[in-house]
Amino acid sequence: MKEIINNKILDNLSFNTLIPIKCVELNMFDLSYLDFEHNKENNDEILSLKVFKKTHENIKHKVSAFSNSYLKYDLKKLHDIDLELMLNDTLINETVFLLNKEFLQNIYKLSNLTYKKTFNKIDKFFEFLYKLFNKEYTKQIKLKNNQDLIRKILGESNKIAQYSRFGPADFIIVNSKTSLLLQESNFCIYNKDDNKVINSNRNIYKIGKLANLEVFVDPYMEYNDNSIYIGRKIKENQPGIYFSYNLNDTVIYKDLSFDNYSETNILETSSNFIELGNNPENNYSKIVYKLKK
Repeated sequence: MKEIINNKILDNLSFNTLIPIKCVELNMFDLSYLDFEHNKENNDEILSLKVFKKTHENIKHKVSAFSNSYLKYDLKKLHDIDLELMLNDTLINETVFLLNKEFLQNIYKLSNLTYKKTFNKIDKFFEFLYKLFNKEYTKQIKLKNNQDLIRKILGESNKIAQYSRFGPADFIIVNSKTSLLLQESNFCIYNKDDNKVINSNRNIYKIGKLANLEVFVDPYMEYNDNSIYIGRKIKENQPGIYFSYNLNDTVIYKDLSFDNYSETNILETSSNFIELGNNPENNYSKIVYKLKK
C-alpha cells in the first residue's frame, strides 16, 4: 500500500522533469553538489569549482478527510461506491496539488530575487514608496509586439547561462493570456500531444516549445498578470531547487471519534524543497512586459 501511494504521488508531480527528485529513506540526509566559489589572492579574483555537502531534513505533511460509517455503508450497499477508496484517492490528489503549489512558490520566490536585482535607484525608490501604501511595485518592460517579447525571453535565457555558468534556461511559466500571445508567433511550436490531459491535479501543464524552451501554463496566474518566469532544468549535483521525498515515511490511517461512528482518514508524507548553492536564484529569472498599444 505504501509503495502504491508513493508511486501515485511521484508519478503525478508536475515538476518531475524540471528539478531533481531525491528519494530518500531517512528524514535526515546529505546532499552533495558542485558550485563555483569566488576567492581573492594577491588582488586576483580566482573562480574555482568545488564539491559542497550539506545535511537537510524533510518536513512532515498531513492531509485529512472526514466521513462516517453510516455513509460508507449506505454508499456501498445502495450505489456500490467504495467511499474508503475514494477518500484515499482524494488524499493522494490533494497531496500532489499541495506539492505542485509549493514547487511554484519556490520557483517564483527565486525568480523574484533575480528580478529585483535588475532594479535601479529609481525603481528602488518607487518600490519603497509603494510599500508605504501597502502596494507592490512592478518594473515593466515596454515592448512593441510578441516578436520583441520572444527576443526578450531568449535574452533572459542567455543571461541565466551567463550567471549560473551551467547553461541557458529550458522552460518558462506563463498565464493563459501570454500563452496565446506566444502561440501566435512562428517561433512557438504548439504540441497537441502534450495536452491529452490538461490541468491534471490542478497543476501547470505544457503547451509546446518556444525555441529550446518548454512552455508551461500556470492556471492559477491571473489573466492580467504579465509576468513570465524563466528557469533552467537542474541536473544532478548542480545548484538550484531539489525535491526530497521519504519513501519510508508514508502513512495512511484513521482517527476514530469518541462515538466510533465518525472517522477521519489521514495521509502523512515527508518531503521538502531544498535550495542548493551559493546563489540558486541565478538559475531562474522573471520579466514583466507591457505591449505598446
